Amino acid sequence: METGGVQLGRSPIQYSRCVRFFVYLCKLKTGSMKFNPRYKLRTVANEKVILVQGVAGKVKSKVVALNETSAMLWDMFQGRDFTLEEVAEALTNAFDVSPEVAQADAAAWVKQMAECHIIV
Repeated sequence: METGGVQLGRSPIQYSRCVRFFVYLCKLKTGSMKFNPRYKLRTVANEKVILVQGVAGKVKSKVVALNETSAMLWDMFQGRDFTLEEVAEALTNAFDVSPEVAQADAAAWVKQMAECHIIV
């Protein structure tokens, strides 16, 4: 629907993306997040992967490969709530990076994990 050249309606896909992004921003602000308990880290052919199951008949399943840093963070925070600040602190402690760089990297990592619904 359009009014005065402004589009009011969104497609279901656009709406879903907006909702996911809003939830992601809220989690960054409130701080409390955790890994989706439905997902388990597996080792396949020496790679750390998470199988993300799609909805039957609607969305394809996908495999998310984790690099060493993501696997380290998974091991540190699996099974408990954690905050963006804790992720940044873990990165600062594990690598020779400034707190600002760690904060930016932590935010990017959380965003990627949230987009795959791995963080709830």
